[in-house]
Formats: sequence, structure tokens, C-alpha cells
Amino acid sequence: MAPNPNLQRLHEAGVSVWLDTLSRQLLQSGDFATLIHDFSVTRATSNPTIFTKAITGSDRYDEELARLTSAGPTTRSSCSSHSRWTTYGGRPRRRAPLC
Repeated sequence: MAPNPNLQRLHEAGVSVWLDTLSRQLLQSGDFATLIHDFSVTRATSNPTIFTKAITGSDRYDEELARLTSAGPTTRSSCSSHSRWTTYGGRPRRRAPLC
């Protein structure tokens, strides 16, 4: 891909260029590195819906998920001091502890 001069100027002016998706394929293929180099991408994000679709819609995560689940829970993931976040009426709210 040819570098994008407009995005480069924004980056030089201090603007963070975000990619609103992130996938294992994007990372493994080297395309993310290309976006960083040629399009001045400095940040990436994904949301739970996109992440869930990536996991359930392909086999790219199967091997690692099988390895992680066969290892059993970790001390950190089973600790009662950790809590989850949820949204209620569009606002983030803390839920009850995990354990």
C-alpha cells in the first residue's frame, strides 16, 4: 500500500489514528504492521461483539482456547477481588465479584 500523506500529516500534528477493529488475522498477516507504517495507525480497538464473532466465526483461536481451558482456572481468574463491568442504560457499572 502506498503511504497516505493526509494521515501522516495528522499523525505529525499529534492526532492518534485509530483502527476500529483488531483481529488475529490482521496481526498474523502483517497487515497491521503495514497500517502502522503506511497509514500512521497508532491505536487499535475492538468491542466484545466483534471479538466474540472472531472467536466463534473461525478456527483461528481454537488451539489456544483449548490449551487455556485445559490448564484450568488461574489464581487471578478465580480471585474474589476481581469484578466485572457491565452496562446499564448505556453507562458502565460495576457488577458483583466474580466468585
